[in-house]
Amino acid sequence: MISTLSNSQHPSHWLDMFSKDFKKRMLNLLGYQFRSFTPQMVSNLIASKLSDRIELTPDTVSRTFSQYDIKRLSLYSKNLVDYHLIMDLVPLLARLYFSNTINITLSPVQTAILLGLGLQFRTIDELQPHLAPLETGQILGLFNKIIRKFVQNIELLKTTEIEAGLSAVTPTDIALNPLTISLKEDLEQAAVEIKEKQKSDLKRLQMEDLSEFQISGSDAQWTDAMSNVTVGAKSVISVKRKVTPLDPADLTDEKKKKKKKSPLSSNGVENGTEKKKKKKHKVAA
Repeated sequence: MISTLSNSQHPSHWLDMFSKDFKKRMLNLLGYQFRSFTPQMVSNLIASKLSDRIELTPDTVSRTFSQYDIKRLSLYSKNLVDYHLIMDLVPLLARLYFSNTINITLSPVQTAILLGLGLQFRTIDELQPHLAPLETGQILGLFNKIIRKFVQNIELLKTTEIEAGLSAVTPTDIALNPLTISLKEDLEQAAVEIKEKQKSDLKRLQMEDLSEFQISGSDAQWTDAMSNVTVGAKSVISVKRKVTPLDPADLTDEKKKKKKKSPLSSNGVENGTEKKKKKKHKVAA
């Protein structure tokens, strides 16, 4: 046991500094020369109460863990994934706890489990003989409780950071003036505008020529056509289109166009009648 001599005029902090240095070097060497030490003995060696707690900040959490790391820890704390998925994060959690950075309380058995897995890099099977009579399943159950405490502390820290950020936000200067009309009046005004728009659209449609979209056939013709249709069967319904007779003047113009297109003998082109006569003369010869 090492103790400092009390001196009110010249307080000495060398013992506290010595304890911090010893603890830091001990934690770094637990995975090497001191790996053969039992977790209980190491816990007693580094269980110093002289050093003050270092406040864990959101920046430290962000630098140490990514959002996916925290998600993995949260999933394991809810028994949704296997413990192998978070074993790479256990050394980081162990260093936070044994460096007196995170504010959680662990039992001596939980401390030994975290030390053996996170700092001595032991497996569950290698750790079980040192924690007898605890079985492997019981060790995993205590390990899950340890991770749950870490996740609760980290989430609480994140929540506090978000709340502090929201309280620091100052509302912008927005003038919120009341409406000049009531909700009922606003709805009635909108209804009047919609009706006026519908009337103008209807008037515009009535002025347009929609004869090309007119369906031919009278009601009697459609009734007669529908009477021959079998219900449920696929069929085509047709109604005779009413043919408008052409004007005689139009017929005369059509005949003139056809005559112009027919071949003329004066242009050196034989017409159909002359061709037939020549064929007859050849047969007679």
